[in-house]
Amino acid sequence: WRGEVADCKTEHSKATLPLISPLREMLIAFKAESTVLKPDQFILINSNLAPLDLHAMTRRTIGPKLKTKKLPWRGYYAGRRGLATYLANTDPLAAMGMLRHKNLNTTQEFYIKTIPAVTLSAMKQLSSNVRDNKGLSLTASSGSGS
Repeated sequence: WRGEVADCKTEHSKATLPLISPLREMLIAFKAESTVLKPDQFILINSNLAPLDLHAMTRRTIGPKLKTKKLPWRGYYAGRRGLATYLANTDPLAAMGMLRHKNLNTTQEFYIKTIPAVTLSAMKQLSSNVRDNKGLSLTASSGSGS
């Protein structure tokens, strides 16, 4: 949090999380190209090799980039909530597990947002049409769970 490493809020919060294949491949490539990283070091680091302050990254990089595209920044919580909502429409327990909540009520009450069926259908269609830079569907290998 804000460039500081601390213990998780609860023991249940500690977990290895699966990454979808395109993100995993980008992080592996980034780490392989970086000369300052050690195998056990954080991937996103600052010039002092400390964990990157994500709020500073938002202010310096993400915010200005979105502004040039005239897109609003919704925050990291919005990304977490969006993931929970997406997963919950497939399996609410998957959302609970990915967010590392101890019970489903927390996930449903604070993270999952109801999506009308027509919106969900349109987003699934969009997802199947999105291609990564290799021309592969982003959803094609996302079910690997690793």
